[in-house]
Amino acid sequence: GNFKMDLSLTKDKVSATESTQAKITVSGQGNLKLFNLPKLEFPNHIESYEPEHTENVTTKIDGMQGSVTDSYTLVPNQKGKYLIPGVTFSYFDPNSKTYKTLRSNDLNLLADAAPAGVVSNNTQGSSPSSNKQSVALLGNQLRYLKLKTELKPLKNNNFFQSASFYSLVLGPLLLIPVAMIIGRKQREFVADHQGNRMRKANKLAKKYLSEAKNNMGNQQSFYESLERAFHNYLKAKLKIETSEFSKEKIQELLLEKSVTSEVTTDFIGLLQSCELARYAASSDVAMQKDYEKAADLISILDKQIK
Repeated sequence: GNFKMDLSLTKDKVSATESTQAKITVSGQGNLKLFNLPKLEFPNHIESYEPEHTENVTTKIDGMQGSVTDSYTLVPNQKGKYLIPGVTFSYFDPNSKTYKTLRSNDLNLLADAAPAGVVSNNTQGSSPSSNKQSVALLGNQLRYLKLKTELKPLKNNNFFQSASFYSLVLGPLLLIPVAMIIGRKQREFVADHQGNRMRKANKLAKKYLSEAKNNMGNQQSFYESLERAFHNYLKAKLKIETSEFSKEKIQELLLEKSVTSEVTTDFIGLLQSCELARYAASSDVAMQKDYEKAADLISILDKQIK
């Protein structure tokens, strides 16, 4: 075939927790449906979702022509400048009878601080400062050799029933309650940490659900906010990470949590509606229905998830 490749961002400057999209497109004439687009890699502090694959291909007498695109939704977790490395794409050109390689430029994403009241998922740690101390010199660095010894005989104490004997026997018994207290504190800490994580994700889900309601009338912003609300809700309830977000995995976990198949199907269907609505026109009435359905589904899932 004969192709061109383009790598771009819909927005190269966003606030932390605000989404943007990275798009990789290969266009031209050739077997556009017979290859996979190169996978993009992102820095650690950027959450990325499964790419949405779209094809705009027509078949004519002289072959296929058009374009194929993968769109990645990205959400930076904290303020910073991020470099998204470019990719390469190789193909065979029958006209020149050679293999050709296309290379894209790197992308730069600038994330400002999150708006007031928004809690980012991650925080940067501060590196400890290094303290330098001078070495103090002792009064007598070198001492004289002693010419006379002052050796003392070792006492042959009986170990049985000695203080050392009782400390070795009773010491482990005394450590048992200490170990139990430490273990209980650790379990409380883990439970509190998980609780904080769930509360934070629930808070974000409610925030994005409210944000979706405010964006009603702006199709792209509305469905992006609605999708973020779902993802944060699932993080809290199913303890699922961003890298595991797939409809099959979500359906499997919901059924394991005793959610009815009807509610599970409705939830997966609403996720698909959010994805399709990015590229297809939607009315205000449809957005209102999707919002009400999302709020009802979250309420039902709260009751059914065990």
